[in-house]
Amino acid sequence: MAHVLINLVALVLLAGCMSSVEETFDIQEIHESARFQAIDRADDGTLWISGSRGVVARQSEPGGPWDVFEVPGAGDLEFRDLMAVSREEVTLVSAGTGAASQLWRTVDGGAHWSQEWVNPWEDGFYSGATRLSSGEQVVFSDGINGRLPLVVRPTHDAAWVAQDSLLNPMALPGEGAFAASGYCIVEGPAGEVIIATGAGPHPRLLVGSVGSDAWRASRIPIYDAGSASGAYAIAQAGEALWVAGGDYLAQDTV
Repeated sequence: MAHVLINLVALVLLAGCMSSVEETFDIQEIHESARFQAIDRADDGTLWISGSRGVVARQSEPGGPWDVFEVPGAGDLEFRDLMAVSREEVTLVSAGTGAASQLWRTVDGGAHWSQEWVNPWEDGFYSGATRLSSGEQVVFSDGINGRLPLVVRPTHDAAWVAQDSLLNPMALPGEGAFAASGYCIVEGPAGEVIIATGAGPHPRLLVGSVGSDAWRASRIPIYDAGSASGAYAIAQAGEALWVAGGDYLAQDTV
């Protein structure tokens, strides 16, 4: 991508913009004690959400009921990101240190779930995932011994492959991403992968292609006061890339 426009949005600016637009929201309750953190829309319009206690929910039609699933064997996992393909298929990404970071999938609408991958790095922590328009699925881990590893599924039915030395430049001390909702990684307009980081000396934007060892890194001019600060979420809109961040331990830093 030749040019990436970074728009750093202050909370007051966002609130001011939204105040001029009238929106109506329908509140839908899901009677489940899990904490939902991630949402993704499949190509057919199906909504999938996921969260703690290995719980997942699906809405097949806008405004319709939610089907709730408890993934067998995953009750201790926090599914903080997911990649929705259709009403029948979704890949779940759990976050946690070491083996707590896992990848699960259903291809039959939640009737059966399979554990497809367990993080092989002792200090690995999966922060987010994205499904590219090419069909590749990409999962990003926090930095490990100076590396920023990826886990990639090259095609729809291929096996997952660890690429533990893919990203160049190397990780900064303590650098990683925030796994609250999985929005630290997106696809760029030219099919490249864009990752926003934090928790290190300063937040960065990493841009590159799967399989390349020549990623570009640029500093994000946003709050960088420690391990709780940096970029939290990014969203692509045409040629513009929106970045939101701050310090979740401090007030008035978003």
